Amino acid sequence: MSKQAKKDRRIANAAREAWQACRKTKILPPLSRLKTYNKPYENGQTWRPSHDEEATNATVAWMNGEWDKKRIEAWNLWIEVYFPTLCEASQTGTMEALFHSQDGYQSVMEQVVQCIDEAIFGGRLAPYCKVELLDEAGTLGATKRIGPAEIVISLNLGLVKNVFQIYETILHELCHVHEFILGCCEGQLCRVCVSDFTFAFEKWVHHSNHFLELSWHVQEFASRLHHRELDLGRALSYTRDCDKHRIIPEHPNVEYYFTRPMEFEHVNLYRVEYQIAEGMETEAWEKDILPVNLLEGESLDPRLQQISARDLAKAIMPIKRPQKSSEVVKGDK
Repeated sequence: MSKQAKKDRRIANAAREAWQACRKTKILPPLSRLKTYNKPYENGQTWRPSHDEEATNATVAWMNGEWDKKRIEAWNLWIEVYFPTLCEASQTGTMEALFHSQDGYQSVMEQVVQCIDEAIFGGRLAPYCKVELLDEAGTLGATKRIGPAEIVISLNLGLVKNVFQIYETILHELCHVHEFILGCCEGQLCRVCVSDFTFAFEKWVHHSNHFLELSWHVQEFASRLHHRELDLGRALSYTRDCDKHRIIPEHPNVEYYFTRPMEFEHVNLYRVEYQIAEGMETEAWEKDILPVNLLEGESLDPRLQQISARDLAKAIMPIKRPQKSSEVVKGDK
C-alpha cells in the first residue's frame, strides 16, 4: 500500500470514529470528499448558464431517459445506505448529527443531497452546495446564493414531520439550485426569459414559471420512483407568494403547473379572486387535464432497488426530537 493510500485510509478512519452521536452513519469513499478535493465554487468554475426553458427541458429529458450504471449505483446507494440512515436517525433523535462535518469530508446530509442529485438531476448541482441547519419560523427549507457559484441549502429540522418530508424539501430546494446554477432567470435575471413583472419585482417572485414546471416533473418522477405520492410544497409556495406580497405572480397557466386536485383547488382560489377583481372570465376546471397516474404500472427500471417495508414504516413516522439536557427523565429523581 502506498504512502498516499495509507494517509487516505487514516483520514477516512478518523472521520468515521468522530461520528459518536450516530454510530451507524458511514462515510462512504464513493461520495466522500478529501481535503485535497476542491469544489467548483472554490476555484470559480461553474456551468455555462443556458436559458431557463432550455435548461429545464434538458433536465426533464435526462431525468426521464435511460438509467446508466452510475445513476443506478446512486439510486441503489440511496435505498441501501442513505435512506435507511435518515430513517434510523429520525427514530434515535440523532438527525442533527448528520449535518456535522469533519475536516476534509462532506457531512452525511451533504452526501445525501449529492446522492439524490446524482439520481434525479445528473449530479450537476450538489458540487456547488453546502447543507446547513435552518432555524427560521415557518420555513421548511431555504436556498441562498452566497457567491457566484456557491449555494447554501438550509433545512429546518424543527418543522419537518418525517423522513419523506425531508426528501421532498431537498428536492424542492434542488429545483431552486437548478435555476441558480444552470438557468438564467433566478441566477442572472436574463432579459430574454425574465418578464417585466419579474424583473421589476425580483424579490417578490420566488417561484418562477420554470421552477413550477421543473418541480412538477421532479415531483411526479420521484413519486413514481418511491411508489408514493410526494408533495414538494409547490401549491403552498405559490399561495405564500400571493399572501406575502398581496399580488399574484405571472403564472398564466395555473392549470398546467398544478394538476393534482388538492393542489389545483388550493391555488385556483387565488386565481379566481384576482380574475374576478379584474373583471376577467374564469375557465372551468376539467378533470381530463389531470395526468395519467404515475404511481401505477411497472417500475421505471427493473434494476432499481425498492424501499424495504421496514424503512418505509420508519420514514412515515414522526421524527423523534433529541431530549434536552435540562429535562428530567422519569425515574432519575
